[in-house]
Amino acid sequence: MLSFIRGKIVHIEIDHVVVDHGGLGLKIFLSQRDIAGLSLENTMIYTELVVREDDISLYGFIEPLDREIFQRLQKVSGIGVKTALGILNIFSGREMINFIIEENMALLTRAPGIGRKTASRMILELKDNFAKDYSLMEIESGGLHETKQELREALLSLGYGGGEIQRALTQLDLSKPIEVLLREALGLLVV
Repeated sequence: MLSFIRGKIVHIEIDHVVVDHGGLGLKIFLSQRDIAGLSLENTMIYTELVVREDDISLYGFIEPLDREIFQRLQKVSGIGVKTALGILNIFSGREMINFIIEENMALLTRAPGIGRKTASRMILELKDNFAKDYSLMEIESGGLHETKQELREALLSLGYGGGEIQRALTQLDLSKPIEVLLREALGLLVV
């Protein structure tokens, strides 16, 4: 129904933001990871409208893939909207795809509300669909993931925040050498 909302962020809380869209204030629940990555001016947030018998809420995501993973996680027995958002508060959609395809129980159980039983259910119910629906180009290979992690750690040690780093990383070609990537990331972060 609502694919995305573009507007100015007028209020930020720990679990949601209020976006001014044409004079209307829309409360959108986001992961803390996404809240840290938002720009206050003219932000675009991909949304999912969740209607329950006692509540209508908007959930938002910076990346459309995260929204898609949010939708798929809710189809797993025992995972609701709060748990799905909690998972995406810790891991990106791409990371979740990797963890599920690789059957990485250790990392899946690090998410809040996910024990071994729920992690097993996630793998059982999602692995085949993820392997079929997401090409290797959409999933970070091990080398690219290591490069991204190394770059993230270097930028964190220089004092940049997680949101700033995430925005910069989405604009980089991770196949380049780490020295070049660090220089390009710093160029993006200084602007």
